[in-house]
Amino acid sequence: MAKPENTPLHVAERWRARPGRIPALLVGTWLAAASPAVFLVALLSHAMHARITLGHWPVAYLDKPTSLLINAHTYILLVPAFYIAAVALPCWLVVAAFPYVRRSLPHGVLLRQALLVVGVLTLLFLWGRLDPHGYIDWLLD
Repeated sequence: MAKPENTPLHVAERWRARPGRIPALLVGTWLAAASPAVFLVALLSHAMHARITLGHWPVAYLDKPTSLLINAHTYILLVPAFYIAAVALPCWLVVAAFPYVRRSLPHGVLLRQALLVVGVLTLLFLWGRLDPHGYIDWLLD
């Protein structure tokens, strides 16, 4: 039989009582949850850069800008995309799955983070599906 001090409720209370743990965990979960928004901003800045560089919205299979800056911006765009896919969202989902962590965060934080993630991913999906200028097709070309 488990000792009373090792029950999940007592472990969560000890976790909450540790100084410095909750702010670091809170900041980490917000950074992971906000990463799709960072990617959206990077994608918007890349779209504006391509539009300004070419003078018109890029056309898939036709426009191939050879500017060093647009190529660098494209590679810089890959960094938040890789971070979101490989690190941030999987880690956030794992953290959100542990009851000890959920109890140690302030009430409603994970719900607000989930709304942020789902909202931004929905915007990204809709932009990809309903892109009127063909920028996403050009980028993925």
